[in-house]
Amino acid sequence: MATDGTTRDVVVRAAEPEDAFDSAAVNAVKRWRYEPRVAEQRVALRLRFRLSE
Repeated sequence: MATDGTTRDVVVRAAEPEDAFDSAAVNAVKRWRYEPRVAEQRVALRLRFRLSE
């Protein structure tokens, strides 16, 4: 995350099934905002998509 609280350089490191939700995940994370920090931080996290019926 950047010092202004935005996300940047969002990448998908692995996905299963491959490429199925990559762009949706990247677009969602790009909209996330955090409390601004003095220094930039690198963050790794796991997202799980569930389809509802």
